[in-house]
Amino acid sequence: VDPESIVSKTINSLQLSPTHPCFTFHFTDGSTFQILVQGYNPDTARRGVPSYLEMDPHLSDMLVDGAVPQLVGHTIEAARFITLQDRAFRYKAPPAAPSGLSPRRHNSWRDTEEEWIKDHLAFAFKVSGKWHCVWSMLEEQCVGEYANCVGNLGKCIFRDYDNVYLQERPPRSPQKSRFPRSPQKARDLSQSPKKARDYSRSSRKLQSPTKSYFPRASGAGSDSASWRSSPKKS
Repeated sequence: VDPESIVSKTINSLQLSPTHPCFTFHFTDGSTFQILVQGYNPDTARRGVPSYLEMDPHLSDMLVDGAVPQLVGHTIEAARFITLQDRAFRYKAPPAAPSGLSPRRHNSWRDTEEEWIKDHLAFAFKVSGKWHCVWSMLEEQCVGEYANCVGNLGKCIFRDYDNVYLQERPPRSPQKSRFPRSPQKARDLSQSPKKARDYSRSSRKLQSPTKSYFPRASGAGSDSASWRSSPKKS
């Protein structure tokens, strides 16, 4: 959506997702907008190069603190997309070290490098006279699954940048209970007093739990048309 969509809105809270590159604005009017990465697919993210959202140090420090009290209650004064220019690079995997030669003395990840200048879109917004910026970065580090990572563990071997965009998140519909309460059960039970049970000896004789008594049918001339008391099966 157009960045102007959030101008003049008052911030209720800000949220950075811990699992996906997603930055969320919650506004006091109930609307929600998100900064997302173009082309990011959460289903394939684990199999590809990890993508992150980077931001200016001032905004990042406030998010680490949690509540972002400096921005809550303030109004978005301006918002726009800007173009950033950064250095992207990739270190090619060196060949495996010959037998008997220490990997530390063999070709390292720094020996073969390619780099390029990447232009990418970032999202900037202004609050209380200060501009803040959010952009996307892809980064891969040297881990044990790569050859010759001895001495290079944790080293960044690939970095690139993607465009970001702004999207409005539709309001969530209230979830209905899977087991709706019956209107009959929802009534005030205090308005219907329980009938007291009769625990007298004569009452126990008439209310036998093992027999049911049925009235005899009219014109009981034949056995097939007559109703008899029949004992219940236990």
